Amino acid sequence: MEEQSKRGLSISDLHDCIVQEIISVIPIKEAVRTSVLSKKWEHLWKNISKLDLEEEAHENREQFKDFIEKILMVFNTSGIRKFSLSFEVGEDVAEVNKWLSRVINPNIEEVTLDLGKPDQQLFFHEHLFISRTLTKLKLSMEHVIEFPSSIHFRSLKILSMTDVIFPDTSSTQIFFSTSCPSLEELTLVNCNWENVREVIIISCPLLQKLVIEEWGDHDEDEDEDEDDENDDPARGCRIVINGSNITTFSYGGELRNDYSLSHSTSSVTDVSITVYRGGNNWEAGYFVFNLLTALANIVEKLKITDYAFQGVYLPKDCENYIFPLPCCFGTYLKTIKIYYFYGNEAELNAIKFLLQEASVLETLYVYIDEEHDYDSPTGEDTLEEIYEQIMQYPRASKDCELELE
Repeated sequence: MEEQSKRGLSISDLHDCIVQEIISVIPIKEAVRTSVLSKKWEHLWKNISKLDLEEEAHENREQFKDFIEKILMVFNTSGIRKFSLSFEVGEDVAEVNKWLSRVINPNIEEVTLDLGKPDQQLFFHEHLFISRTLTKLKLSMEHVIEFPSSIHFRSLKILSMTDVIFPDTSSTQIFFSTSCPSLEELTLVNCNWENVREVIIISCPLLQKLVIEEWGDHDEDEDEDEDDENDDPARGCRIVINGSNITTFSYGGELRNDYSLSHSTSSVTDVSITVYRGGNNWEAGYFVFNLLTALANIVEKLKITDYAFQGVYLPKDCENYIFPLPCCFGTYLKTIKIYYFYGNEAELNAIKFLLQEASVLETLYVYIDEEHDYDSPTGEDTLEEIYEQIMQYPRASKDCELELE
């Protein structure tokens, strides 16, 4: 011990478990190369708890497949706790199924699978769907997912699904209602619901954060018939979100499906809505209106893009239709931020209405559109006139300040 203190502590003096943790944070190709450093290190990499396999890290496809085969022949797969695979599957479905059956073990905790364009059905080991230890699952796969008869993610807290095609109504409903009792975060990106014919209820009792994105591939050469087909709301699925503990909800997309929040979703305080619906702004507005109806009295932070807001329009002869106002106007609404302001009549009317009705409003921020030409000879005068006009509007809140930037 005295001799060791004189020469200093080297990495070889560390316990094997510590060295393995160090090795696990470097790419697997580099981890394998540590075996030549010393006799002690020869087999340490085979027992690390994290295994990341990425096709892009190799020169060609065949080299990557050969590398995986050699790794799995000697690797202690029963000790893997975190596993990720990124691979353009194509015709190699059988190989991928074989790799997954070797790696997915009863004690695995985190799995990330990015499996591009499989030609056939991928089958996942039963340990994946009835795991007691899995806490995080990220699945990106442009193919139908085949749910087994028994699904139970006892400890799963984070679930992300991208490009997944759901198989049918029954198994999809079971998956989102009873299979994930501990789920806290759910992300659905460009998932395909076309095989689901009935209403789906996403009901996870502990769910806190829900993120939904559904953006299409925009091709400028698409003809009008294709555009009309994509605008048909009947092609979508109706999805009801039910969760008493959800605090954050984010939607970004083209309204490919009909999403709504149930009345039991009473904890949502942070909402972001980004909608693009081409020329159909009325549909975008109606979608946003339905969401806000469920959230009006509970949300604390709300972000809506201009595409979504364009559909929210109130003709002057229908102004009474908005009453009675949600109670948040008189109790909670303290800050409003308006971006990309042009200063047109509709926007000014909206600001006037908000100032008249928001009785506890503290600050109204109005951000001018940077592309708007206020640098013209009359630009500054116009901006000053707009500011003065807004300042003359009656305010329900005497303490409200206006920030025009």
